[in-house]
Amino acid sequence: MITALLLALAQEAVAPDLTWTATKNDGLEAASIQYDVGVTLSAACRNGRFVFALGGLPTMTGSAATRKLDVSLRAPALVSSTWSVAPNSNGSVVLAPAPSIYARHLRSSESFSIRVPAEADRRAQRYELTLPRDHTALDAVMTACGVALENAADAIYDPRPLDVVWAIPPRITPPPNLPSANYAEALIQCSVDRRGRPKDCTLLDENPPRSGFGRHALRMVPSGRVERIDGAPVQEGGVFTMRMTFSMTEH
Repeated sequence: MITALLLALAQEAVAPDLTWTATKNDGLEAASIQYDVGVTLSAACRNGRFVFALGGLPTMTGSAATRKLDVSLRAPALVSSTWSVAPNSNGSVVLAPAPSIYARHLRSSESFSIRVPAEADRRAQRYELTLPRDHTALDAVMTACGVALENAADAIYDPRPLDVVWAIPPRITPPPNLPSANYAEALIQCSVDRRGRPKDCTLLDENPPRSGFGRHALRMVPSGRVERIDGAPVQEGGVFTMRMTFSMTEH
């Protein structure tokens, strides 16, 4: 499992130099950085699926499947984002909601800031992570998974979680060409017209990259109609982001 490797990387000793360290193991290719504050950044590719993770975070109380973090994806300001908790990590390892976008951000930035909100009797913690100039190992993992090193659509991505209520959910049909993986997902951002119909939709991220599922998902979203965005009645020009997923089960 990719998440098992990421958990292991987060527990390794701190690297002596600030570099992306390459790892290859049983068909899995990864790049990671360990910081002296205990935080680890990791990117991994296996069977065409790309993930980006943060490790070494303070553990969570409870067993929530997601964790909110404030990140500097729009530096210097921090914005709220929701990450998936890796299995058996107690929240110490979390997976990025848009792995390709985060990987591209880190390869083109000088630093990355993370703020873990306060929880129970623990104060909020903020990490200021300097990024290496040489990102050859990260580029290799992205290329191995077919992730583009640059994408102009990254500029419009808003990581803030928005609650979208559908008056009519999009009609979901199986893609005509099934992805080679048994799971696919697409992150799509749209605006809406005055009746809540999605328009001007953009594919922000796709996993596995270039699987074709993203193009199929783009055609499905406009079949729905949005009623509310983040608790407010829909207005023309409103913008929302949604994740569409596809999975195949064996019979």
